[in-house]
Amino acid sequence: MSTPSTIFIARLNAEVTDQQLLDFLGQWARVVKVKIVRDRETLRSRGFAFVSTFSPADDEALLALDGYEFRGRALRVQRAKSKSEVHK
Repeated sequence: MSTPSTIFIARLNAEVTDQQLLDFLGQWARVVKVKIVRDRETLRSRGFAFVSTFSPADDEALLALDGYEFRGRALRVQRAKSKSEVHK
């Protein structure tokens, strides 16, 4: 097994849970972990998540979902950037 990589998924419906997103993405790829980012004080979803996959093929399967509608929202799916890339 290769090292898991991370995919960034945005434009999530605020009501979606980690398990619902895992179940949905599991239809297309082998997902290691799903983490929906939440506001620290209210615990409400901030509308995006980070997803770890098993392989590059799983990454490609998820990247193909860019624009796919899930729970009334068109998803934005891309490779996650490292903190150093974000803060350049």
